[in-house]
Order: sequence, then C-alpha cells, then structure tokens
Amino acid sequence: MHAILSLAETQNTQSDIVLQTESLTARYDESTRTLWNYLHASPRPCFTESLLADAHQLHSLIRNGEIPVDFYVAASAVPKVFNLGGDLSLFRQCALDHDWERLTNYAESCIGVLNDLVCGFDRKVISISLLQGDALGGGFESALATDFMIAEEQTKMGFPEVLFNLFPGMGAYSLLARKLGPQPAQRMILSGSTYSAPELHARGLLDQVTPPGQGEHAVRDFIRDTRKRLHGYRSFLEARRRTTLWTSREELLAVVHEWVASVKQISERDLRLMDKLVTAQNRLKLAA
Repeated sequence: MHAILSLAETQNTQSDIVLQTESLTARYDESTRTLWNYLHASPRPCFTESLLADAHQLHSLIRNGEIPVDFYVAASAVPKVFNLGGDLSLFRQCALDHDWERLTNYAESCIGVLNDLVCGFDRKVISISLLQGDALGGGFESALATDFMIAEEQTKMGFPEVLFNLFPGMGAYSLLARKLGPQPAQRMILSGSTYSAPELHARGLLDQVTPPGQGEHAVRDFIRDTRKRLHGYRSFLEARRRTTLWTSREELLAVVHEWVASVKQISERDLRLMDKLVTAQNRLKLAA
C-alpha cells in the first residue's frame, strides 16, 4: 500500500485523498475539479468484488454531488497494467459451485460501475481513461465507457474472452460498435487478438497516444484546454447521451444476462484454461 500511495502522491501532489482502500486510491484536485481514480486491486489487477464495491462507493460521492467534479480520470497504480478485466477466479468458482446468483450480482455490479461512466454520473462529468498499461477484457470495456481515451504507446488492448469460450459481456460490443462500427467491433471481439495503442489510434478509437511516461501530462493538458470550452463539451456529450445511437443501462443489462447464461455452458477444458490465466495474472501482479 505504501508504494502505491507514494506513486499516487508523486503523480498528483496538489490533490487530496477522497477515498483510499486496498483496491483504489482516489484523489481530488480542487483547482481543476478533477477526480483521479488509481486502481490497484489485489490479489490481481482485475475487477474484483472488492474493487467494484469501492468503485460504487466512490461513484456515489460524485452522483450525489458530495464532490464537485467536472473531470473524472480512470488510471492505474499498477505498473504496466491498466486492468485485466473480469475476475476469472470468481467466474471459475461460481461455475464449479453453480452459484449463479453470485455471478449475476457480480455482472450487474460491473454494469452499474460502467454505466456511471457512460451517463456522466448523471452530472455531465467528462470522463477520461489514462492507459499506461495493458487493458484487456473488462479493463478495455471500462476504458471504452469513458468519453475520451489517452494511451501511452506501449499499451496493449483487446478482448481475449473468446479464447476460453466466452465473450466480453460488460458493454464491449455496445460501446465498440458505436465507436468503430458494427463489423469492425465484431471482428475485434471474435479475433481474441490484442492491439497496440498506435494501431487503435490510427483506427480512430483512441483520442491521443503519447510516448511512455507522458500520458499523465497529456491528460492534464487535455483538461486545461478543455476547461476553456467546458460548457460546449459538456453540452455536446450530454446531447450525445440522449440520442438513440448511445448505449443505455437496459441494453447493457440485457447483454450481461446473456453473458451469465453463457458461463453456465462452459466446459471443463475452459475452466482449466481460466485457472492457468489466473496463475499468469498472479505472477504479473507479483512482478509489478
């Protein structure tokens, strides 16, 4: 924990800690009305149940107006990793125990956190993803849910779920199809491939790509420049949310319930592969 706090303090020395848990450190910069949320879930940098509970608590502070926020930055305090997505260990255990209620609650909790970003916390908050490390599966979905995405060039992104016979069910297609188009989104999801930040920037998915170590500076510059046109940005983004082209909470929930149904059908082979991936994720966090 001390190392994580040291990193956050170094990155944002003029801000105050709003919420500090084992899963995240949220800092508020009053001068720019920006909330910086650094994820550091344990034992793996993925969306654990604890991280989701902490995120709900943090998001409620914004939704309820307890913190005056114009900008929300999703970032990571884990070197080389933004977020590795869903908690595969939980998926595997729920499948073995046939605990579909727990899995459904987890999936709906994911949608709740993601939808807060999609709807601007119902307060016209502008959200930005700062990607300084790999964003896979649900980690990539959460980044797609933000209004703007700024990545360092070493970052990799993708949806590996099809490799263990699932699909990314927490908004991947809904969000990606609206940003890239239906067919490119389908190809990306079904390929199971990872993509570099420069490649996704060339496709128009990322708003900016920076050299390694320059991502936070780019986000701060973006916030400074955007403040000059804040009313226009916020009004446009709110108007976009009200169009039929934008995704809704109901759509996200309908898809995630189909995802839960698909987990019920996975095989023993797929469960063994999940186990191997969990082991690999644990090694990655330990190295970081």
